[in-house]
Amino acid sequence: MSLIHEALEKAKKNTKNVEVKRIYEKRSWRGKPIFLSLMIFLILAWIVTTAIWFKMGFGIKKGSASSKMALSIPYFSKDSAYTTLIVDTLHSSRGDVQNSSTLLDSVRFLESFKMALSSGNTELLRELTLNNPRLLSSSDFRKVLKIFMTLDDLQVVKEISAKADESGKLNADILLELAKYFEEKDEIASASYYRRSYFAGNADPVLLAKAGSLYDKRGLKDSAVKYYRIYLNLADTGELFFSIERRVNYLANGQR
Repeated sequence: MSLIHEALEKAKKNTKNVEVKRIYEKRSWRGKPIFLSLMIFLILAWIVTTAIWFKMGFGIKKGSASSKMALSIPYFSKDSAYTTLIVDTLHSSRGDVQNSSTLLDSVRFLESFKMALSSGNTELLRELTLNNPRLLSSSDFRKVLKIFMTLDDLQVVKEISAKADESGKLNADILLELAKYFEEKDEIASASYYRRSYFAGNADPVLLAKAGSLYDKRGLKDSAVKYYRIYLNLADTGELFFSIERRVNYLANGQR
């Protein structure tokens, strides 16, 4: 009887252990679905936050792959105006897709301009220069103007110089070259305008009167009158002004 009793007691203990184990396993799984749901929620929240972060403009940083895109293009050196423009555009674009597209268009435009300049495609060069002067530097305008001055295309020179002037890309060298070019073409109004712009920050208009006087002494009446008239368009009234004015009228009447 004692053996049977012991066997029954062991069976009861084993049964209790199995029940306890089952209860423990059930309880241990109760929190796991909640934990998994929480993890999924946190992952989704991280993805959304990252997307918003980039959208608000913190995705483009100095030295990032995006900002290095311009420097990877052979045409753009670290010190060029184009690189500065592109990097500035990258930083101001704030990661916006539309502005990124604009940036890409700008890069394509400058590459097209470079190709047109090197190949001598004047029609394309004229079109690119007039359509998007904001992306061009003063040096670019000077190169384009020299090409059309050499071709003696007065109308295109007028168009491009006016566009460069509107864009604020005419430096002293270009102003002087334009003034001389228009003087040679007897375009007194245009020559006076660019001379005025040049002398406004670089020299005294009296130099023009002196140049006219030199031609006058050599008997080169047309050249003398040309410089005298430009001086009269630039200078303030005074003794020299009225003296030059009388001399121009005198020469214009065919007298010496």
